Amino acid sequence: MHQQKLPKIDKCLASLSLAGCLEKQVCPTVQKGMLSMMQGCNSENTKLKQGSNDLMKCNRKCPLEQGSAILLDLDNFKQYPCTNKQQHNQKQCPYFHGPHDQRRPGGFYKQELCPFIIKQQRCPYGYDCCHAHNQVELNYQLDYYKTVFCPLPENCCYGQYCYMAHNEYEIRTLLIHNFTFDYDFYMFHYKTVKCPYMNHDNMNCVYWHDNQDYRRKIELSPQMCQCVDQNCQNCHNEYEYYYHPLIFKTIECPQPTNCNIHCPCYHDDKRLEMQVLQLIQEYLRQYRGIDQQK
Repeated sequence: MHQQKLPKIDKCLASLSLAGCLEKQVCPTVQKGMLSMMQGCNSENTKLKQGSNDLMKCNRKCPLEQGSAILLDLDNFKQYPCTNKQQHNQKQCPYFHGPHDQRRPGGFYKQELCPFIIKQQRCPYGYDCCHAHNQVELNYQLDYYKTVFCPLPENCCYGQYCYMAHNEYEIRTLLIHNFTFDYDFYMFHYKTVKCPYMNHDNMNCVYWHDNQDYRRKIELSPQMCQCVDQNCQNCHNEYEYYYHPLIFKTIECPQPTNCNIHCPCYHDDKRLEMQVLQLIQEYLRQYRGIDQQK
């Protein structure tokens, strides 16, 4: 019989630390859990849909102590020519000044820069090109707008027109780091949301950053697979495998003195049986409809 090759757990836990694990588990409680994921966990930071006829009217202006950025009406931003003939900061102007900052309406183009534009060549598709033709079209896509935090909110060259969030009131990404770090969190939220932060420690972050730590929100089998099919029901990386409901906290930590709060292994033998039983019962009850209380 062919023996399945499992991922190396030492690599997964290379930079983990157990110190202060229990003390750091207390976080603000918000809507979370299996039911919230299955039914769609909504937050205040949902996608913008502006219905105003006012060209530059925003949905909400943040208090001054939280930053000066605003939420723009992307249906009109940078789609009308600027009539200001005086010299001014074009990044902080809602109108376009030439091909370098004009946005085509409709948002039908991808969030990828046109290969002809990259080579500084004339695009043969012109207005109908399915790729972004400048940085403005690239950054002010609805699916990207306000999904990451600005690294310099106090000294931002875009000012109130910045395409990145200056505080948590503007962010349109679900901030799962504010969730309670319980078993429910690790099963159905940990590493399932793209990280809104830039230039930080990816290994100790609860968000995903690339295919190496991205966990899909589908029911998976606790087996490793090397394919690239996103609909595949096998695990595609170490995080999907070790945070699977039937694997999580069932393996003894190989480095108990060098791991952190997010370690998927167990450290206390006395707690293992209770943890595993709780996880398996919840997993079967929610996803397979099996009542384990009979």
